[in-house]
Amino acid sequence: MDSGIYTNLASVTLTAYRQSAGLTQEFISVDSKSGTVSFNNWIHFGWQGIEWEMPEEWTLGKIEGDRANGYLRIDDEDMVRLEARWHVPKSGKVDIEAEAEKQIREIEKKTKKSKQKVIVKRKVRLVQREDSDWECYHMRTEFHVWNLVNHCHICGRVILLRLFHLAKEDDRALAERVFGSFIDHQEDCHDHWDVYGLSMRLPTSFELDHPSLKTGEIHLQFKRRREIFIGRRISLAELQLREMSLKEWSIKRFKAEWQKFRWQFEESEFLRHESCFVRGYARIARQIWSPLSAKVLKCRVWYCKDSDKLFILHAQMKDEESDLFEEVCASIHCH
Repeated sequence: MDSGIYTNLASVTLTAYRQSAGLTQEFISVDSKSGTVSFNNWIHFGWQGIEWEMPEEWTLGKIEGDRANGYLRIDDEDMVRLEARWHVPKSGKVDIEAEAEKQIREIEKKTKKSKQKVIVKRKVRLVQREDSDWECYHMRTEFHVWNLVNHCHICGRVILLRLFHLAKEDDRALAERVFGSFIDHQEDCHDHWDVYGLSMRLPTSFELDHPSLKTGEIHLQFKRRREIFIGRRISLAELQLREMSLKEWSIKRFKAEWQKFRWQFEESEFLRHESCFVRGYARIARQIWSPLSAKVLKCRVWYCKDSDKLFILHAQMKDEESDLFEEVCASIHCH
């Protein structure tokens, strides 16, 4: 993905996401004595090799950049909740205290005109990190903000997490859980992508090429040279299939994507769900095909009645014997 790409997810409102995901639980608990608010339901989030746990009602609001340099923002219905910025430093050496100081000075500069006082508590013992240089600190301006700045010795990235909270919330416990669950790489060289109910694992050698995050349909496309993997999650499946079978729906929706291949269709079962599987081989025409081209098509569509969603994995691969397609399929959790 181009490092300058920007996506503002205005098309995915929290209310719409709750409806499409079927979220009906009460999200918070209030202590009867102290009035402190805590969150009941938590989910996993993963993007560009960065992962954490967060309350279920928080949702992705903005993304930009790529694996090396980027930014994302998590919102609830009322305010920004969590920000992450990351970059790969030009030099391998990073002074983490200077990095924290730089972030603090930037906030002080922004609040100078409003004459707001910035109260900072440095080197807070909030979490413990391994294979990293890191610091936690708390800031109080018009917002209360927990911060974690981290330089990983393995993946090399410098990542700043900023968690915004309200005075009535059990903020330390909230920060401990979010920051304590934070991961900046997986030891097995795979990325766990998990957003809006689409969860899948791929080798880090696959780069995110095209994300489309719309109400009702999540689409993540990845490339590795000429190989392509596309994961999709489509809501309101029962409505989609009301007037046609899963086979008819699949052919109508994806036939155009399969046209460069001689394909065969199988109706089957996957994870005890109604499923369709397509296998195809490239149509070798003219002189445009090369040994580097993807020559095998694999596509699986399955209908999860429990979540009322359709899940699709589409792959164009060089090696028919590779187990990667089935491994990625198995990593997609539908309910």
